Amino acid sequence: MVCATIAILGAIAAPRFAAAQANARASALKGTLSVLQRSIDRYTEEHLGRSPAHNADGDVDTEERAFVTRLVRRTTDDGTPNKSGLWGPYLRELPANPLARCRHVRIDTKDTVEGCAWRFDPETTTIYADQLASGLCQHSPAVQVKPVEPAIPDAGLSSTLEAATVAEEPAK
Repeated sequence: MVCATIAILGAIAAPRFAAAQANARASALKGTLSVLQRSIDRYTEEHLGRSPAHNADGDVDTEERAFVTRLVRRTTDDGTPNKSGLWGPYLRELPANPLARCRHVRIDTKDTVEGCAWRFDPETTTIYADQLASGLCQHSPAVQVKPVEPAIPDAGLSSTLEAATVAEEPAK
């Protein structure tokens, strides 16, 4: 009788626990997207409209390492990483997508899901979650770029942005 009661309680609790986990991951994803978008918006504002996906010439650079480096290190006005640069860093590291559990970023305008953790659209300067429905990442370990300690203090020169609204992927 006791075993049957425990089995019934377990059968009731298991789906609720799974739903709570899914809700927690969805909330974590929304918060992480907000942090990423605010960092990108701040970078873009301080670099005169040039996003972290744009090189010094203003051309789109689809290299993941360059994108991450521009966000986690100090940069000059044209976005060149330099430890004595005036701007940044904007993040300590590229955060993992809580659903994909990976840190990759894909830079392009396609809205197809390819199993990357993040997708950055350089035309709209918007970051999106880009994980597979299975939640798995199809990549090798993420690009790791360690931040460099600032050579000079920020001294309040970086602008402050209002909380950005997070753009959500359109339903397919």
